[in-house]
Amino acid sequence: MPLPNHCSAKVYGRECEIPPSYVLSVKSQEAEYMFAVVCDEHKSKIKKLLIAMQQNGNLPPGAIRFQPISGVATDCVIGFESNPT
Repeated sequence: MPLPNHCSAKVYGRECEIPPSYVLSVKSQEAEYMFAVVCDEHKSKIKKLLIAMQQNGNLPPGAIRFQPISGVATDCVIGFESNPT
């Protein structure tokens, strides 16, 4: 699944243009829910917001997880010809 190329945070109504550093999810006993991707600059602010939302009952209870995003490079296979002999 492709991820957005910028942070999910909005500042004064404008989207953050910084590339994301973390996938943000909430892990409950039943499942794990992915909510956003965030940059280093907005990580702590988003965490505080999610804690408040959990306390208000707007988000499921559970552990807030920030998983680092790692780049992956690969040589793609564009096509091949099979030669049945």
